Amino acid sequence: MKRILSLAAAALLAALSASASLAESLDVTPGQWKTTVTMTMPYAQEPIVKSATQCLDKGSYDPARDMEMPGECEIVEQQVSGNTLTWRMQCRMAEGTAVAVGRATFDGARGHGRMDTEMTMQGQTMSTQMEWQSERIGDC
Repeated sequence: MKRILSLAAAALLAALSASASLAESLDVTPGQWKTTVTMTMPYAQEPIVKSATQCLDKGSYDPARDMEMPGECEIVEQQVSGNTLTWRMQCRMAEGTAVAVGRATFDGARGHGRMDTEMTMQGQTMSTQMEWQSERIGDC
């Protein structure tokens, strides 16, 4: 399960940092942000909910620098339309492969999104869904 959570977080962060020029065009107010992620998986009886806070600086924010990617991942499609970033990411890991498709929408001091991931490991395929809500809670 740790590998799945790592992959989901990595996919979201990689998508948000894959292109600084695209990410900078989103309406994100710098400051302290709180994000709550809800992940559902087929074998989990209940959704997994986690929250974290992070200081975002629009000009220098690069979540990839602090991230350990679970294998070799790359963004294969990415687009910004208005305040919404969409992406498709593919990963190759020692245990198998994964494809993640997601979207993130920002509106100044709030954000939300969803990412669907399909992993194939040791011949078995598993799908996960991750939804998140973010809000600016103050200055850094």
